[in-house]
Amino acid sequence: MELGEAIIPNAGKLPEKTRINFYFGAGKMYEDNKQPDKALPFYEKVAAAVPDYYVVHRALGYLYLDKAKMVQIMMSSTRDKAVKDSLFTDFLKAAKKALPHLEKAQACDPSDDTLNIIRDLYAEINDAAGLNSLTGRLKQLSKDCMDILSDN
Repeated sequence: MELGEAIIPNAGKLPEKTRINFYFGAGKMYEDNKQPDKALPFYEKVAAAVPDYYVVHRALGYLYLDKAKMVQIMMSSTRDKAVKDSLFTDFLKAAKKALPHLEKAQACDPSDDTLNIIRDLYAEINDAAGLNSLTGRLKQLSKDCMDILSDN
């Protein structure tokens, strides 16, 4: 972990594909060490650079989902309406960040668990239109899927 963190300030000097692999490795390192807030920016860089790499989308989707679940727990532990409203806004934000990533992962590597999570999120954010158009989006997203990053 120390070596990876030492490289981070100079990662921009790496060749592009090597840099993307490094960013994915850094994200995974932080995720595995229970530091999701540090993992997210690295995974986001990978997703932006290689949008069809569904593995990173799965990681991002579940990290944002975890954030949404934490907010739900906080919402259930308060009775203050203003606090609940503020927390619901935070929940919406995390859920809406999770959904496109979970959808890409689902489109490329279908899983009943992931599909149920996606459906539940749409229900919880009261987005019937998003839920109703899910099948079409999944079909479209499934056209370009990568499961391995290349150094070439």
